[in-house]
Amino acid sequence: MIRGIQLARIILSSSVFFWHFFSVLSKVEIFERNEFLVDVFKGEEAVVCFFLLSGFLFGYKDIGVSWIEFVKKRFIKIAPLYYSSLLLGLPLLLMFYGVMGLNIEDLKWIIAGYLLFLPELVKSFYPQIYGFLDILWSLGVEMLLYVTFPLLARVNKGWKIVSLIGVFIFLEHFFRLDEFYIIMWPGIIGFYVGRARHHHAFKSSYNMEWILLSIFVPGIPSTVLVAIFTMYLISAPLDKIKRTDILNIVGVSSFAFYVIHVYFIYGLGKLLLFCDIRLSLLEAIVGSIILYIIVQWISFIVEYKYVKWLNNYLR
Repeated sequence: MIRGIQLARIILSSSVFFWHFFSVLSKVEIFERNEFLVDVFKGEEAVVCFFLLSGFLFGYKDIGVSWIEFVKKRFIKIAPLYYSSLLLGLPLLLMFYGVMGLNIEDLKWIIAGYLLFLPELVKSFYPQIYGFLDILWSLGVEMLLYVTFPLLARVNKGWKIVSLIGVFIFLEHFFRLDEFYIIMWPGIIGFYVGRARHHHAFKSSYNMEWILLSIFVPGIPSTVLVAIFTMYLISAPLDKIKRTDILNIVGVSSFAFYVIHVYFIYGLGKLLLFCDIRLSLLEAIVGSIILYIIVQWISFIVEYKYVKWLNNYLR
């Protein structure tokens, strides 16, 4: 695995975790909202950089298989976590769909959309869906990126790139896929940066892990952060490390961590509300660190015991 990439995964997934923790639990008044803590962990921007990273990895690696084979392999990779999360979230949707202003007919379309791996399309038409199913929108976009990457590998001329841009603009306006449009661009940027590095277009490689810390600088807009992160992917060292390295272990399980952490944060919030417990800011900070360690440990188990076993079974 790539050392810099694993470090990036850990930092980005950690940023999403703490952003969700301090924004979600303060919203339900478990503790007093602290704007600095919410702003310093820029979860939305971290998700953007996650897709930039995905694009880079698949650009850097030679896909080397047919389009159908590639999409099949990637679907098998993320489907276990996606449908497991869906099974946890759907009962809550069935319990509270009336509160969200939905009817039975809406519910049928929503469930069909989620089962077909199109959560972002569902969210575009039913933005009132919230809670446990919220995290799945990013997995839907991830799958759309997987479908697109083999196409990008063939787009190497100006007129093809312009045509591709036109397709994305059409999709965004016709289907109202705001997040799809925003996330696809970093994914495309990352892909072509990865292709350039694969073909040694960038000759020098610098130790620039420190630039990853820009994710924690308040006030940096998403577009600037994407530019900074692109610089990192252009310049960061891509050296090999042993599979026993702790950085590799945590980095590989970061995908599972990203998917399941929301359930623990929402669950903790519901438990504290039920017990009528409120936290001081210091207690919230300590509690976030403890929960972070617990979720990391469970993510490791989920990735190495459940997901890998199921992936091998499906293959």
